[in-house]
Amino acid sequence: MDADISGMNLTKLKLDLLCHGITMDDRLKEGLIPRYRYKRASLSEGRCFQLEYEGRTTVINLAVYEKFAQSSPYRYDHEKRGLFFDGNSVCKMVLVDDPEWYLYELGDGTMWGSQIQLHGTGVLATSLSSYCVFKDKNEGCGFCGMTLDKDNRAKDPKKLAAVLAAIEKKYPGVFHELNVNSGTSLNDDRGAEMFLETIKEIRKASDVLIAAQIAPMEDFSWVDRLKDAGLSSLSFNLEIWDNDVREKIMPGKGRIPRELYLDILEYAGKVFGGVNVSSWLIGGLEPPESTIQGAEQIARRGVLPFVTVFRPLIGSTMENEKPPDIETMIKIYKELKSILGKYGLDPQKADTGCAKCDCCAAGREVLTLGV
Repeated sequence: MDADISGMNLTKLKLDLLCHGITMDDRLKEGLIPRYRYKRASLSEGRCFQLEYEGRTTVINLAVYEKFAQSSPYRYDHEKRGLFFDGNSVCKMVLVDDPEWYLYELGDGTMWGSQIQLHGTGVLATSLSSYCVFKDKNEGCGFCGMTLDKDNRAKDPKKLAAVLAAIEKKYPGVFHELNVNSGTSLNDDRGAEMFLETIKEIRKASDVLIAAQIAPMEDFSWVDRLKDAGLSSLSFNLEIWDNDVREKIMPGKGRIPRELYLDILEYAGKVFGGVNVSSWLIGGLEPPESTIQGAEQIARRGVLPFVTVFRPLIGSTMENEKPPDIETMIKIYKELKSILGKYGLDPQKADTGCAKCDCCAAGREVLTLGV
């Protein structure tokens, strides 16, 4: 192992990989379906890998397409099934291949992979819509690479449920969660009605646990309705804590008051249980002290702060920015460990959700191993 990373525990290695991304053979990048078609706001597609390090196994989603990743000191060698740092072997690492079912079709020709994708090894995910009211008004979040689609505003819940049922019939017991997200709706419910309709339709076809990420709405009764329909966990993602930075990077979403986020997070925590409710914070978009303060305030409301690493996405207005360095993320994560312990919040006790999956962060590792 190269001396520059000797002494790293799994927490630090995971964070360093998230900061740098990874290089790999171009032939392996694309998989079975086009990348940068099914984007998520702050992480996008990436590629997932299973990592074995110091007797522990984890799954990690890493940048491979973005500009900064092309100069990463980390490389994945598919033939050797290994992670290398500046040419030196670090540990065993295996690419999570796209599942063959991506190319399967429903009777009407709908490709399964156009409706649902795999995250990690056991989590299914879908975006209900690529429409975002803030993008539509040229007030979109600078870190978001979502492409505005005005003509196809939402997936058909029946078709989505049909694909899910087909996947579960062919692979019973393999997938334990469906993560549902979307762009922010123009309506006062922030899209909750669309989520509610989809969850109800899914429940006719499947008992899979469902996690949702949605913008906060003024009417908190939507939280109860989503729970009653069969939702398992819920995220309202602040992304940035500092108000000045919020307004600069998120001119539309930044107008949603932080207090509304905190109030609805607290309310949802009482409905779903605190570890089943979370809020993303993106490390590297603001001073680390602000991210730490945000994590503390979220945890004080009894729910999980979920801290990821800023990834400059192709197509976003921040695509030429740099991710944070490892020292910044270590500073945040040292405090995050204390905060989670102080408020008794363990993401691994959640039923489902991003914080439990953790392939885009290192919350599980920091609680177990420190940083």
